[in-house]
Amino acid sequence: RFNNYNLNIIDNHIVINENYFNNYNLEINNNIPYRLGLRNIGATCYMNATLQCLFNITQLQNFFVNNMNNINTSNAKLSKAFGNVLFNLYDRKNNKKDYSPKEFKELIGKMNILFKGIEANDSKDLILFLYENIHQELNQRNSYIPETYLPFELQKFRKDYYSQNSSIIQDIFYYEQVTFNCCENCNNTIINYGIQNMLIIPLEKTRLNLIKKYPTGFMCVNLEDCFEEISNPDYMTGENQIFCNNCRLLANSKYITKINTCPKIMTIILNRGKGNEFDVNFDFPLI
Repeated sequence: RFNNYNLNIIDNHIVINENYFNNYNLEINNNIPYRLGLRNIGATCYMNATLQCLFNITQLQNFFVNNMNNINTSNAKLSKAFGNVLFNLYDRKNNKKDYSPKEFKELIGKMNILFKGIEANDSKDLILFLYENIHQELNQRNSYIPETYLPFELQKFRKDYYSQNSSIIQDIFYYEQVTFNCCENCNNTIINYGIQNMLIIPLEKTRLNLIKKYPTGFMCVNLEDCFEEISNPDYMTGENQIFCNNCRLLANSKYITKINTCPKIMTIILNRGKGNEFDVNFDFPLI
């Protein structure tokens, strides 16, 4: 599906076409970091850290380099501003040591009051804001025919969603999630499909069972254990009981969440909570 975005694919690897970078006077190399750093505008570390993470994603680099001239400024102001920051970081003519994304900061402040000032914010909120708004700006409808061997409910969900949603953001970061809600009285199961763009892993003190002690005494939470934890069933009882359409009464149920399709890039948010957070190291594989 990357061919829709004019990307080159050789042996299943995304390849940057050097001609595009020469045309735009850019210098992007997967082995060399971009030339400039991002200057803070007040306490905007959250914004700069988010942009630096996203700009290191090759698929996103390719799309904006190949398509900047095709992005309508009036209908896609955020996408254009995002691409302009990327271009300034790689500009060979820029002899400065850093770049101040003032215009980008002013724009997101106008679009969302949460980012209007120069106070610190949560990177998670900015990532969600960028994903949703750039997706909406670049979204295109297309024809989508789901695989016929899939369950009818999943075929219908995919046809309804993917025929209305197609963008570089959706293609890289969005994934399918499926939930199962099983009534404990009659075992009737309600299955729902949905789209997510980030996985939030809770790391509150209430989940101390996730902490492992290494032989060296190193205290750590492992990413794989977190995946297993969030896929464990939750039991809906008391005020959280569901109304079962099969047995026609409120009943306890078992609620399970699964990742149905894996995105090309999974955005993982480590949520330490507020008031009950704890300081712990996090272990994850380097890919």
